[in-house]
Amino acid sequence: NTETLKPLSPVSAGIRVRLDRERNIAKSIDNTVSKTITGLEYPVYFSLNDASCDANRFNAKGITAVINYKGEYRLWGGRNMSFPNNSGLMTFESAKRTRNFINISIENSSFECIGENITQGFIDDVLNSINSAFRAWSNPLDRKNQIIYSGEAYYDENKNTAQSLADGHITFSYRACPLASAERITFEDVLDITIIAKTLGG
Repeated sequence: NTETLKPLSPVSAGIRVRLDRERNIAKSIDNTVSKTITGLEYPVYFSLNDASCDANRFNAKGITAVINYKGEYRLWGGRNMSFPNNSGLMTFESAKRTRNFINISIENSSFECIGENITQGFIDDVLNSINSAFRAWSNPLDRKNQIIYSGEAYYDENKNTAQSLADGHITFSYRACPLASAERITFEDVLDITIIAKTLGG
């Protein structure tokens, strides 16, 4: 029951593990409540729509901050270290981790394939296995397990020459897109005066 000053890194790691278990790896660590942070060494000014506030200025530099929002301490920011030098989907920690998870999962599942004969049936089995995983990971009705929009594994004949196959080297290709994280939300206010006539006109 004592408060001690600690680095943010182990807290962030703990939050990441909790998110992975309670949601999935595709859920960004951005705007996630901490159950252990009770205060900050230095106050971080935060205002949701103020780009010049401390937290949002940190985020613009690729730094995740901790904010106090209505009495709850939250991580604020979900980019990885490649930002802001780079931009795009792969600068989000959740998208990067999702892509790594897919690569490792497919590589690990290929262990039993080593030593098998290269036949059309073998190729079909490998592709069906990967595409089955992609269907499970992209099911919009299964929020707990959806981590990608879509994915597809395929066999590219141009990458599998007779010589490479004779040497026992077969290449399977796949493409997938991790879920994007909502970092900024804009609401556009449109005044539609035609509603008056439509309402009065019955």
